[in-house]
Amino acid sequence: MAWLLDRSQVFAREFAGLFLGCDVLADIKQFGTQTQVSLPNPSGGLLWPDLSLAGDARSFELLIEVKVGATPNEYPDGEEILLQPDMYAKAWRLRPDKTQARLRRVGTLTKGFDFDRTEDEWRARNVTWLDNRDLLRQLIDNGDLEPGVVPVARDFCDVIGQVVLHEALVAPAHVGALQADGRKVLMGIRDQLGAVIGATPGQPAKHKDGIGLLFRHPDWTLWVIVTPAGGMYNLFGNGDAAAFCLLTPGEKPLPDEPRVQAGGFERHRDLSGYRDDRIYIELDTVDGAIADFEAVGNQIIERMLAALRACRPPFI
Repeated sequence: MAWLLDRSQVFAREFAGLFLGCDVLADIKQFGTQTQVSLPNPSGGLLWPDLSLAGDARSFELLIEVKVGATPNEYPDGEEILLQPDMYAKAWRLRPDKTQARLRRVGTLTKGFDFDRTEDEWRARNVTWLDNRDLLRQLIDNGDLEPGVVPVARDFCDVIGQVVLHEALVAPAHVGALQADGRKVLMGIRDQLGAVIGATPGQPAKHKDGIGLLFRHPDWTLWVIVTPAGGMYNLFGNGDAAAFCLLTPGEKPLPDEPRVQAGGFERHRDLSGYRDDRIYIELDTVDGAIADFEAVGNQIIERMLAALRACRPPFI
């Protein structure tokens, strides 16, 4: 987002307008963005707003606290507890006016309205990620954005939709077809893979975005899931895929372990925001249908066994 704001004066102006109102920005010709921003905390140490957007000639500066899934931080202030934007405003007031912008405001960008609105005149509007995405889409559709940033803006809209808003971008019929064929693949490998790795297989279980199968060993758990492109258990940019996930017996992510990485597992964050060690194999599908169940099953078994052998102790 900072990249877009820094390279698109059109987006920067309209984005600032979400927080301040466009009338305030009418005479501003140049906008600039910073991500490494700090304020002295009156109680000691530093405060770290996520983003600064400023206008030329010290006309205005907007500090923005950005949240995707984290909860707001609180700061003790005498007998009060202040949320981040209110603490930023208090700290900012203490800076010398001659070194600061003439108009200073603190805004928030969140999935919902995570920060209560206060009467502090230094608080800008609370803006949501949906507002931000809708603004970008409108600028793209109207042809208002600079041509050089349009491809990035399109991708960023997709990322907001999938990663932040968790919108279902997969057609239900596609998911249904992949779940049906994924079940056949998982049932085809269930007994063979369980016997070879010495783990007890469960039964395939449907999830919102795919179908998965757990293999339980006293020392670890293996989760194999077939998931569609754009599904919550997939990675941004992947097509339909099978993923192997190595977990603790309690189905928690493993601690950072070089042996796991030696097997080709990588610490991924999927579109739901969950982080664990996975291997992805993209699948050859047509509208969610898997053409060759046996070939896919053999590919999963071969890749899975190679990975587990490579990271054998202490997991295998």
